[in-house]
Amino acid sequence: MPHAFTHEVQIAHQGPIVASHCRLLGRNNPPSFKLEHYLPALKRKPRAAAHLAVVAQMPQVYSQARSMLLAAHREGYREFGAILMLHAEFPGEDVTAALEAILEKGTPSAEAVRQVILNSRHTTTPEVEVPDALAQLNLEPANLGRYDELLRRRKGDA
Repeated sequence: MPHAFTHEVQIAHQGPIVASHCRLLGRNNPPSFKLEHYLPALKRKPRAAAHLAVVAQMPQVYSQARSMLLAAHREGYREFGAILMLHAEFPGEDVTAALEAILEKGTPSAEAVRQVILNSRHTTTPEVEVPDALAQLNLEPANLGRYDELLRRRKGDA
């Protein structure tokens, strides 16, 4: 059931609001699309990725990726759909930035985009200061020959 407000239109289904859009005031406004509304359908029908109208309103890098993937192989729409599905997992600006980085190197893939995002989130562990008492300990290296001896004994038991 739609609800129209001064600056917003909301769509509810069996109670909860499932979609909301800013109202486009005036005449001759282009249609408004939101990718998150397409993701459930895209999951069921990946071939639709080749023709999504929402891509025209997304940054240019998405149109470029779609064209490259569709030209590269017949199943390119699946890979493009998988890239779009990353928006359900990561913020849109992260997916866009990763896609831009991948396109500079060649044909994109969903796994490459995911990896770039994960790499950008990786943080190094800060160095831990070792207390003086521990730093002064002098430990002997382990005798790895003991392990071999245990293995020989075990084989002898069998």
